[in-house]
Amino acid sequence: MNILIVSENFTKGGLETQVYTQFSIMKKNNNFSFAFGKYTSLLDLSDSKVYQNFSFSVNSTVEQFCEDVDRLVDIIKKDNIEVIHVHPFYSIFPAVFAAKITNIPIVYTYHGVISLNFPSKINDNLLFKAIIESEIDKVFSVSQTGIDAIRNFSPNTKTVLIKNAIDVKKYKKHTIKNNKIWALISRIEKDKIDEIIRIISNMDEIDIKKICIYGDGNEVNKLKEYIELYHLEEKVFLMGYKDNLYEELDGKYNGILGSSRVSLEAISMGYPTILLGYGKIAGLIDMKLFNKLKNENFINRGLPEINIKELKLQIQNVYKNLDKRNKLSKMVKNEYSAEKIYKQYIKELYKVERHNVYNISEIYNEICKLKLIEKNEKIYSSRNVYYILKKYVEKETVLIPLKEEFINFDLYYSIIDANN
Repeated sequence: MNILIVSENFTKGGLETQVYTQFSIMKKNNNFSFAFGKYTSLLDLSDSKVYQNFSFSVNSTVEQFCEDVDRLVDIIKKDNIEVIHVHPFYSIFPAVFAAKITNIPIVYTYHGVISLNFPSKINDNLLFKAIIESEIDKVFSVSQTGIDAIRNFSPNTKTVLIKNAIDVKKYKKHTIKNNKIWALISRIEKDKIDEIIRIISNMDEIDIKKICIYGDGNEVNKLKEYIELYHLEEKVFLMGYKDNLYEELDGKYNGILGSSRVSLEAISMGYPTILLGYGKIAGLIDMKLFNKLKNENFINRGLPEINIKELKLQIQNVYKNLDKRNKLSKMVKNEYSAEKIYKQYIKELYKVERHNVYNISEIYNEICKLKLIEKNEKIYSSRNVYYILKKYVEKETVLIPLKEEFINFDLYYSIIDANN
């Protein structure tokens, strides 16, 4: 199968690792093309065609949007693409237009809550709801929570649970050192910094001697300042982003701190693993917690935070029973094997049925006409684009909340006119 993967960015993070794992496992029997806005990853996609420098932004102008759609259409035709798999965020809009113009199926991955609630302007908000309702042919979710959210969002949308797979052949058992030194693996960004600081500020209380932090992000300087302010330079070490973490970790650490994919990989390698995420610490992943999380992508969004005393007891129990991790490792390798999961994935791609309720081609033609007059208008906040969407979408939608949004935005514009 010829598959086009479209993503706003391909840099450093869990989405990139997921996509790369999928590519590595499936490239033998499938052809991949990639279209990215920003592409700076060290992951090797050289066995495929990589197209970059798309706009894919909340600030895209009408002209940039049309250029993105036209480029994608050209790629689809040139590479004989049979299906588009699009990832968040603003890449979804040009990708859907290109798919409908060329009459090929398109699927979307729900990675987390922000995959549904990212729209922030008038037109992206309306268009996203319409797209999920009727134009995305299938949504893959890495969690059952995602499946439930999409069904509440748009009851008729086809959804499938596809777990976050790992290459179990790569993540073989490591040598664990009983040295009270742990590795924390995470993006160092706004949504992660609170949990990272909470861990390092309580190191003495939870009986951790040193923490090596692997990752990069916008909050690195803030973390450096915190480490310096509290004189933690001999206890906390910033290791930066590593693309060879598997080799880097072996034989050095007592356990791993992280969330989602990090947790899966850590357990697969046999490490005691403490679950972080959503600004809190959920505690050591044992059999009970594993069963709670196995269909939730190892995200602790709905879990209570563990108190520091209980966390200390869990960690000290790790030090006493380091040889009892094999059962969890075997379960991860059985349930999250990439080869197993991507067999299910490719079957789902072949079963995709195309949907097209809204006249996407006509919507696009009208937007392109607008390009000739107002090419620098921001497409997702353009009043002209709003009236194009209203013309084609409002009369066709069966989503009452979407219909209500048109009514509310009409009122909003009428108030603006009355005050001018």
